[in-house]
Amino acid sequence: MRKIRLIYLLILLLFSNVACVNRTESRPAENPSIQMISAWGPFVIEKNSENLPNIDHIQVKISPEIEFEIIDKDHDLFLYPEKPLKIGKIYTIDLTAEKTQRRENFFIRIPCLLYIRDPLTHPEIWKKCEDHPAIRLTNTEGKVLDYSISQDGEGIFYSIPNAEGGVDYWRVDRDGIAVEKIIGCGSSICRNLAINARMEMFSYTKFGNNHQLIVENKQGEQLLNIPCEASSLEFSPDGNYLAFFNQNESTIDILNGIDFQIRSYLSGMELKGTWSHDSKGLLFGLQEFWGGFPTTVIYEWQASEGSPIELFRTREAEIEIYTPQYSGDEDWLLAGARNRNSGFTKQIWLMKRDGSHYRKITQDYPFHHSFFHWNSDYSQMAFQRIRLDVTDANPEVLIWDSIDNKIIQIAQNASMPIWLP
Repeated sequence: MRKIRLIYLLILLLFSNVACVNRTESRPAENPSIQMISAWGPFVIEKNSENLPNIDHIQVKISPEIEFEIIDKDHDLFLYPEKPLKIGKIYTIDLTAEKTQRRENFFIRIPCLLYIRDPLTHPEIWKKCEDHPAIRLTNTEGKVLDYSISQDGEGIFYSIPNAEGGVDYWRVDRDGIAVEKIIGCGSSICRNLAINARMEMFSYTKFGNNHQLIVENKQGEQLLNIPCEASSLEFSPDGNYLAFFNQNESTIDILNGIDFQIRSYLSGMELKGTWSHDSKGLLFGLQEFWGGFPTTVIYEWQASEGSPIELFRTREAEIEIYTPQYSGDEDWLLAGARNRNSGFTKQIWLMKRDGSHYRKITQDYPFHHSFFHWNSDYSQMAFQRIRLDVTDANPEVLIWDSIDNKIIQIAQNASMPIWLP
């Protein structure tokens, strides 16, 4: 048991990388037939019911007006917003095709919070929505290792050991009802799954005699196999790129999902950041030493240029920056921070895009803060923390409300919070 606990504590630290969840997941009472979707979409329009023609002959109007991409998939039209939709708002779609007219309404779901409960001894995935009691989504006899979500919020994908000594990936729906195995890995260990719902692809790391980064389609056909040990896998919101940390080369690698070309940039563990919501930028860092102390250079890779620009260095501030993220305010970033006074623990700070000013969200130096994630409108940020100065301490999940500037504990003995849109 002690060995298992140490393994999970190590996982929590390696992942160092919102107020109470005061919102509901139910449909608006005045319109029970309305469709509910994620803030990332997509709007799905069934074509068969009214024999809609090819998308070239369809006029689409969305109110409130947004920028979107329309994709014709088999018998349905998928409308993907260029940026996240407004949480809790109703969007109306009017379609005109020859003599056919149709109107459909969509309600943008309030996100729920997922986390792993009892992560050190009996890990299972739980979901917390608004003021409702948390519910368990998985029933694996305490075998969950890690998990990811699909951008549409309809699926949770988790890894568990199999009978052959390897690790497989399974999928459960957002209500914890439908369960299916999606990736069987035999005696190999599959981890770090990333889901590209728009391009209908998966990517994950397969650990074995030779570590591999695998990209495959939803039919399980392998599209790409890269010999490397990859972590922090993340597709851009538009599905066009896959970013990951290549541990063999100590680089941030950016894979173009169309032509499968890769660009690589020197970086380090826990220095890969996140994509911007419009997929135009990716943040990452590079550690350097200044006066004998570690500091960080923060870069932004820009999709339009296909190359990174330097945003700032932390030499004068004498701090280390980890897992940089966008904040919803173009002038500010969010990141894990460690200065000379914080010991081994990391805090969560906001910082100016040029590094000129810092704002401390957490200042609890006995606690190590990590695994922080925004919801889609940047109003709430979930994170985990654990005391490093207490023997047998358990992690806990909290939320910071950026509007009220309040931190509220959501769950004790819990870890790895992720928003389910």
